Amino acid sequence: MAQVHTLLIHASKDFFHRVNNHFLYAVGIFKSTNRIHRTDNISPDCFSQPITTLDMPKYDAWEDDSELDTSNVAENI
Repeated sequence: MAQVHTLLIHASKDFFHRVNNHFLYAVGIFKSTNRIHRTDNISPDCFSQPITTLDMPKYDAWEDDSELDTSNVAENI
């Protein structure tokens, strides 16, 4: 069960990084498309600010294996 727990933690971190990369890409595409199609040729002030990355949620239960309840795992198999 601990191996599955560890695999899920790593999978969630990989998924977060993938989502974050897609988010940054989408923001870049939005800015580029917005600049191309503007009729006034003025970039918004917010476009000059750096793009902040998404914050990864922190779940304490993921880091502490002692709270992992495996008492009824055998019953569900």
